[in-house]
Amino acid sequence: NVSESDIGGMSEGKEAVFTVDAYPGISFTGIVKQVRLAPISVQNVVTYNVVVSVDNADLRLKPGMTANVSIVVAQKDQVLKVPNAALRFVPPKGEGSPRDVGGRSSKGDAARPVTLDGRTLETRAVWKQTENRELVAVPVQTGISDGALTEIISGSLTEGDLIVIGIERSGDEKRGNELPPGFGSPPRPRNR
Repeated sequence: NVSESDIGGMSEGKEAVFTVDAYPGISFTGIVKQVRLAPISVQNVVTYNVVVSVDNADLRLKPGMTANVSIVVAQKDQVLKVPNAALRFVPPKGEGSPRDVGGRSSKGDAARPVTLDGRTLETRAVWKQTENRELVAVPVQTGISDGALTEIISGSLTEGDLIVIGIERSGDEKRGNELPPGFGSPPRPRNR
C-alpha cells in the first residue's frame, strides 16, 4: 500500500527494495509491475496498491509476509548536495548578510517556485562562511531530497565550501539562552 501523498511518484518499472521480518538483514529487490487505480480508504487514510514483481526462485518469500518496501522514485549520481539543516539555518540578528535571499521578498511574500522540465525548483538560501569567517547568504535552487540531503541544481556553491548548519556559542554567550528551570536546565540556586 502506497499513501496518497506518495502515489504521484509511482510508475511501472521503478526499482523496489524491501525486507521481511523472517529474514533480518537481507534485502530483496523487485520491479513495480502495476499501480492499481482503486483507492483504499481506512480511517480517512487513502492508499493505493502497488504490485511488485520479485524473483523468488529459492521460495524464501511466502504469501502473506509483511514487507517494508522502499521504492526509488528519483535517483541522481555525482551531484552537489547539502544537509537539509543548511537549508533551514537562519543566522541570529546581527550576524551574516542583512539581505533576505531566496526566502521572502521585501514585501514579505514567499518566493515563487520555478518550473523546469516539469519539475518545480525552489530558490532558497544557504549560508556559507567566507575566509574572513563572515556569513554570506548564497541563493540556490534545490532539486531532489532524500530527507537528509538535498541536491543543489544551481547557485554559486562549489564542492568544499564551508556551509553553515548552526552556530555554537561560547560559555559566556550561552548564559542568556538558558532554559528556565523545569525545561531541561538544572534549578537555579536561591538567594536567602
